[in-house]
Amino acid sequence: MSTVKTYPRLVYAMDELRRAWRQRHLLEAALLVVAAVLGVLVLAVAVDNLLAPGVGGRVVALLVLLGSGGMLVLGLFVRRFIEDERRDDFFATLCEDQFPELNSQLINALQLGRGSEPGSPQIVDAIVNDANEASLDLDLSDSLDWQPVRRAALVGLGVLL
Repeated sequence: MSTVKTYPRLVYAMDELRRAWRQRHLLEAALLVVAAVLGVLVLAVAVDNLLAPGVGGRVVALLVLLGSGGMLVLGLFVRRFIEDERRDDFFATLCEDQFPELNSQLINALQLGRGSEPGSPQIVDAIVNDANEASLDLDLSDSLDWQPVRRAALVGLGVLL
């Protein structure tokens, strides 16, 4: 099978992995925002009960909370969505770490299959085909780490308790 048929399958697999990775990062950010909002709300209620400020103090506190909440959303959501544009090499490395049986075949195939590297087309075809066959039965999404999402959920749960 030629590179024309197999290389797009590898790129598609990396695109699917990128999509899943981005969804997990956005879920982590959403959980952190919820935890921060809950934490600030608990803190605001505690300060309100302890200091009993007047209406002016509560308005200032509301503006500070809204401003800091907006900055938090911009910092966690927008920055992660815009700045975290990862290349296929990053996701291939994640897969190679999770599945050592790939023996660097995936990253080599992705880099050589682009066509920007000099080399024999027959050798590039063979490398891409080998990587395609080696990764066909693997669930590449297993290479993504759920630990940051779990940590963010535990932080939110800790704030609630």
